[in-house]
Amino acid sequence: MTECLSISLRGLSASGKGTIASLLAKELNIQHVDCGQIFRAIALYVHEHRVKGIASFFKKAKIQITNRDITVEGKTYFREQLQTENVGRLATELSRKHSDKLVSLINALLSTIPRVIVDGRNAGIDILPNPNFSFFLQTKLESRVQRRYNQERSNGIKVSVIDILHSLSHRDEVDKERDIRLVEPQRHERTVVTDGKTPLQCVNEIITTINKTKSQIFLWVAVDKQGKFFTYEDGAVIVATKKSKIPIRVRECKDFSIIQVILKPV
Repeated sequence: MTECLSISLRGLSASGKGTIASLLAKELNIQHVDCGQIFRAIALYVHEHRVKGIASFFKKAKIQITNRDITVEGKTYFREQLQTENVGRLATELSRKHSDKLVSLINALLSTIPRVIVDGRNAGIDILPNPNFSFFLQTKLESRVQRRYNQERSNGIKVSVIDILHSLSHRDEVDKERDIRLVEPQRHERTVVTDGKTPLQCVNEIITTINKTKSQIFLWVAVDKQGKFFTYEDGAVIVATKKSKIPIRVRECKDFSIIQVILKPV
């Protein structure tokens, strides 16, 4: 029987999420899911096919991942097609209007993959909300600028360091205004400092952390401001109403701290 393993990997733009996640997937023999690529593929499909009934589309849409290519309703989009500025704008617009629907669709897809690493700005938060392991890549702005500059040059794209600096700084501010959690490591995440390290060195550091903690059993719980514990599962806090005491699911978790508790060290 295949051992289930789920990993979330986050970080700011140009922190190396995709590269490190791809290397980790190969080392651990698990599926790599790039949330950004899925967002872009869906947005491009909706645009090309002039989809009108968005709610209906999200309920029945079939998504498949092959290597780093995404298939939406039988239409395959290659990674190169999805990396353009225009597709990026389409994805941003669709996400702004239908974020909850996109998240639900991707989480439904992830529930069918027993061994997976997910990278994206909200991986381990809204998407794959309670993975076995969560990591946040901590990278200085100057390192991210240099990484993006080298990447663009290798792709034959002429761009200045100043333009990249302004672009990444702007994206950071947009993400911060959208949701502060997108730009800061959360309590349940292990921070990996990438400055001065190769992608392979970061991968080895992550694998070492995983191996050290694999012998421990973790439970995700929610703690309110008074220190009271609540059950936390599938991205929601389970609480009881004062009158009926019937458990309800609370998706708005700002009043709670979500933590991992070691149940049984082996």
